[in-house]
Amino acid sequence: MSTPTLPLRQIKLQHGDVLSVSTLSDKTALAAFRRLLAGGTQAHLQRNPLLHAVLRFSPAEGATGRLGKREKASRGKTTERKSERAHKARMAAGGDEDGV
Repeated sequence: MSTPTLPLRQIKLQHGDVLSVSTLSDKTALAAFRRLLAGGTQAHLQRNPLLHAVLRFSPAEGATGRLGKREKASRGKTTERKSERAHKARMAAGGDEDGV
């Protein structure tokens, strides 16, 4: 039995990539991953080899290393939180304000 086909649906992704979805199984898989990954779908579509295999998609060469504005901001916040946690741990261990 063949896989049912749907009208071709093209989804524009970051860095100029386009994901083409034409089968019911691809549409179902994409919908499931979107629900699971929520806001991280774009990043995972660019970098996650499992998604590439399931959706038969390969991003443009070199696009996986670039960060978007949101990803850069998120990385900066993560670094800041780690620094704050380390400072709190030092304080709890009996360190002084200057970190000495």
